[in-house]
Amino acid sequence: MAYKLACIGVTIQEWRQLGIEALLSKEFKYARNAFTHIRELNFIELCETAEEMHKIHNLNDTWLQSEILA
Repeated sequence: MAYKLACIGVTIQEWRQLGIEALLSKEFKYARNAFTHIRELNFIELCETAEEMHKIHNLNDTWLQSEILA
């Protein structure tokens, strides 16, 4: 219920910015939730790839930033 109330009035751009900030902070769960809410499939896939790379200690911050900007 609290989540639904928090979503009221939030724009797509705000969801996208939240997702990007969470992704850059390696908060993959929150990033994926934000991108799922606005159905950004490319970013959802990027979350999954980045999380897998992070698990094997192969996530490069520069690569991640460039993928976000692409």
